[in-house]
Amino acid sequence: EPLPPAHDSPVPRRKNAQQQARQREMVANASLEGLYKQHGWKLLVFMLHMADISNPAKPHPAFVRWADCCLEEFFMQGDQEMERGLAISPLCDRKTTSRSQSQIGFLQFVVQPAFIVLAAAVPVMQIEVLPIVQENLEYWQNLSKEEAKAKDTQGQLKEEDSISQDDDDDDDGNGDA
Repeated sequence: EPLPPAHDSPVPRRKNAQQQARQREMVANASLEGLYKQHGWKLLVFMLHMADISNPAKPHPAFVRWADCCLEEFFMQGDQEMERGLAISPLCDRKTTSRSQSQIGFLQFVVQPAFIVLAAAVPVMQIEVLPIVQENLEYWQNLSKEEAKAKDTQGQLKEEDSISQDDDDDDDGNGDA
């Protein structure tokens, strides 16, 4: 059974941006009760969407476990795509996907904007949920910085080891360099 094509075309991104714009418009200056009366099904669909993307709004360490589970699911899809000779979908290549960077992007471009829209209709979200989302974003940003430092340090160590080996190769064993 063939897998769907890679989701890297601009069409899904444009549709997602259009959907978010409609959702923002729907809740602008409206009460939850008014929204439900006017947009009942749309509101229910939006709430289902919020439930689907809510893992990064959970407190630590739950959000980390959920992120790892989601990424593992993506990686298994990428493994199947590779086995079938298909292009590997974005975020599905376990060799190249950065755990922290994938979560930073998801939080900044999907989760935060959606919860901001929801907070316009349900103000308690501003107090109860958005601070958790922000803390979790900062967690991933800090982890990304640590990973970059570790990678830089590892690169420097490899370079020093390479230089050391070159020096050893220049030494012919008789003390003359």
